[in-house]
Amino acid sequence: MRTAAELRAAVGGDEPKIVQVVGKLDANTTDDGRAIACHEYDVAPYSLAGYLQAYDPVRWTGPATGPIEEARKASSAKQAERVRLNVGANTTLIGLSDAQLTGFVVNIESVDNVIVRNLRISDAYDCYPGWNGETWKTEWDNVVVSRSTHVWLDHLTLDDGETVDTEQPKYFGEPFLRHDGLLDVVRQADLVTISWNKLKGHDKSLLWGNGDGVVADRGKLRVTMHHNELTDLVQRGPRVRFGQAHVYNNLYKVTNPDRYQYSWGVGVESSIIARSNWFQGGVTPERIIYDWGGTGITESGNWVNGRPAAVLDAYNAAHPDDQLLPTVSGSSGPHLRIDPAPSVPALVGAWAGAGRLDQDKQLLQLMDAPSTTTADGPVWSPKATGMASIPTTGLPDGTTGGLGGRIVVAGTAEELTRYAGAEEPLVIVVRGSLRIPFGTQVPVASHKTIVGAGTVAELVGGGLFLNGTHNVIVRNLRIRDSYIPGDWDGKSPENDNDGIRLDTAHHVWIDHVTFERLGDGLVDVRKDSDYVTLSWNVFSAHNKTVGVGWTTNVITKITMHHNWFSNTYQRNASIDNVEAAHVYNNWFRGIGQYGTMSRGAAKVVAESNYYSDGEDPVVAKDPASQIVNKNNVFNAVRGRRDNVGTAFDPATYYASIPDAASTVPSLVGKYAGPTTKDRTYGRTVTVALDGTGDFGSIGAAVATVGGKGPVTIVVQPGVYREVVRVWAFQDGLTIRGATGNPADVVLTYDLAAGQEKFYGGTFGHTGSATLGILGDDVTVEDLTVENGWDEQANFPSQAIALRTAGDRIRLDNVRVLGNQDTLLLDTPNREAIARTWITDSLIQGDVDFIYGRGTAVITDSTIRSVNRGQPVNGYVTAAATVDTNPHGYLIEHSRFESDAAAGTVFLGRPWHPSGDPGADPRVVVRDSWLGAHIGTPAWTDMSGWSWRDARFAEYRNTGPGAGTGDGRPQLTSEDAAAANRSAWLAGSDGWQPVDDD
Repeated sequence: MRTAAELRAAVGGDEPKIVQVVGKLDANTTDDGRAIACHEYDVAPYSLAGYLQAYDPVRWTGPATGPIEEARKASSAKQAERVRLNVGANTTLIGLSDAQLTGFVVNIESVDNVIVRNLRISDAYDCYPGWNGETWKTEWDNVVVSRSTHVWLDHLTLDDGETVDTEQPKYFGEPFLRHDGLLDVVRQADLVTISWNKLKGHDKSLLWGNGDGVVADRGKLRVTMHHNELTDLVQRGPRVRFGQAHVYNNLYKVTNPDRYQYSWGVGVESSIIARSNWFQGGVTPERIIYDWGGTGITESGNWVNGRPAAVLDAYNAAHPDDQLLPTVSGSSGPHLRIDPAPSVPALVGAWAGAGRLDQDKQLLQLMDAPSTTTADGPVWSPKATGMASIPTTGLPDGTTGGLGGRIVVAGTAEELTRYAGAEEPLVIVVRGSLRIPFGTQVPVASHKTIVGAGTVAELVGGGLFLNGTHNVIVRNLRIRDSYIPGDWDGKSPENDNDGIRLDTAHHVWIDHVTFERLGDGLVDVRKDSDYVTLSWNVFSAHNKTVGVGWTTNVITKITMHHNWFSNTYQRNASIDNVEAAHVYNNWFRGIGQYGTMSRGAAKVVAESNYYSDGEDPVVAKDPASQIVNKNNVFNAVRGRRDNVGTAFDPATYYASIPDAASTVPSLVGKYAGPTTKDRTYGRTVTVALDGTGDFGSIGAAVATVGGKGPVTIVVQPGVYREVVRVWAFQDGLTIRGATGNPADVVLTYDLAAGQEKFYGGTFGHTGSATLGILGDDVTVEDLTVENGWDEQANFPSQAIALRTAGDRIRLDNVRVLGNQDTLLLDTPNREAIARTWITDSLIQGDVDFIYGRGTAVITDSTIRSVNRGQPVNGYVTAAATVDTNPHGYLIEHSRFESDAAAGTVFLGRPWHPSGDPGADPRVVVRDSWLGAHIGTPAWTDMSGWSWRDARFAEYRNTGPGAGTGDGRPQLTSEDAAAANRSAWLAGSDGWQPVDDD
């Protein structure tokens, strides 16, 4: 309906009907739309001036009577014909968009089955207030329910519009008010629900029962009032006579406490049950209740000004001569879940009032989502994006989740399980930290929207399972910590749980969710799941991140955009046998093994992504695999950047405008993940295998707290089988064993540089390291780092235990164990200087087990050569120092030990990586004890490069392996004075670390 005349005609009669209101309709207009002024309703001899003169208390006493008063009533009746909107039975009256009724009295009189929703009903302006001898009485209410049953008033905004009663003139010393109530329920009306409305700026607001002597109201006036926002209502919120009122989860906002009178008026034979309401704005508990002749009120769970409040106790304490009982004769009747009062401000603030039935937009408000946009569209889209947005026969609007369904709040895992499994469409609001039974996944039925709201909204210990379901949206959550300590590989049968698992599901949108430290995968899209979008999520601190496939069919269509993969090892994502996978504008940072992989017959378009700090960023695994690699940025990554086939054109599925890849880190780094508050950690965190620590793995601790300032990670005893990377952006970490005995805490894995990856190629010396330290100012203390590659069971190969490539690295009281190439002292590039100081430690291996172009000082340590039982048992060092670096390795005050045969181990040989002629290896061994396994000459050639051209020297060594003469070059006293720890480590910044032992 677009005119007042059309509306009046449409709502009458008792036939079933839905009446839609469009735009702003004014009751005080003619049928052709002309505005009607008040005086046009005047019936002679009434005029306002004449009325004031006739009944001035100077010459008149008592209520107005006589011809002029009768003319006023006739004039009022004439206005009533125009403004009173008489709604018939079986009517739904609903506003579209910002629809508004101005000047109307919505009159629901003597009918049944009426719904009024999504309207602003304003300014029921009375042109003809009457004088009762003491004050001015007005006639009109915005909404009146009288002698009617089964009435639902929902998502309305009721206010006085542009007419403010406090600004009206005074006549005879009293305000000339233009409004009566906002919403009255009177004259045996019954079974009324008032929900999700906004009422504001009014005096006498909600009156249920219009007379102390109207005994016919007994057993009637049963009203439920929930999730309404009541702002600056002076009184009657509500005032009840005879009726049964269930008042719960309402938000009362008082901005002017001096004007406020009361909210709950306890009238004759009334039964008010008030639960879990929220009052704010300076009103005190004892003022909320007013006794209008009743006997009691039941209230519980209410909060006032941010604290729980015993409202009735406060009232009784303030009114010792007018006590109310805590019980009532009536009941609350049927009702939905009662939310805890602290959740009321966010819920009601987001959803109450007209114009709030657009659930998509209101959910954004509930999630506190910013309005930021990029070239590709809103960061927080109101609608599904990518493949999830594509309509199908069964879902003509694409993925909509629980749109149109009830809004429920899940504050416990049990509630989430019940709601997620329900058959009906639901919008499930998760509030707080929900402890899912460890290692389990909550089944999610079709047509669900699950969103987080508030400062904390997370699932802990488990995830979600979409098994054969469809049309599901999950947004603004954190799903974390179902990792089983010690099972980094995810091979334990008890560890078969994911953050979110999709099996044969379709139309699923997962958006702005953080996944971290979970069991098997973070997200698995399996078994022909289809029309899936993963957007603006954070995937962190995990081994197997996102897997797509587990099928021989080529059906799945998936979009992954604007996600942040941070400190993840593999499956970033692993995409197997999909019809179309569009991977764009993602930030892959800290990728341990491989990034985006196309497997089987998958068709993948990877465009405008940003890959930094990692290995093998783009991989096509199989002969039929296609991956289009275009407009991506690669920074500080090594390995494969495949570009195979033509895949598909994303524009044939949906429109997208990828942001420039160079902008991805700033966009994704700022906006990916939920709006809820990040978890915080102290300057010291613990890792333990028994579940008592902050984390269950060393890598998870590094991934979570690394790069956030100086942090110490204390590791409790145990064997930690995992691959750990401290990336270049994770400076300032200390990793320390808890007991001080490095044998108690063992970090181990068993990758070899020459070992072939499952997708081709070898791990290489960077990929095989158990622990890689690429960040600066990192200290490792009191633990063992081991590469457990078994050469006898497999084959001889480089197998790095520890790689350092950061600057100012400290290793103290550590055991670095392996065979070939145990410790790689590396640099981030050929020209960089990266310094490491190793103290009181054990380094063990056989061939070149201390090697690389880094700068290092090894002090007070044991260097143990493993006996291979060969004529040449090995080489301790293989330095690759560049010729512009005056310092290579300085080994001082240490012991070289082995049970190998005498003279079968060399102190070192010169490594020229890739035949680099600019390498000029430097090693100084001084003031150390050398076992008999060190022979003469102590140095040997490597790959055609003579050791005699390198900068190798000894000074003042002792022990059976020590010697001088040919094959044992020595420092001069002058050179020895310069070959000291301070000079070696100082660099350009003057680094002078101190050994605390």
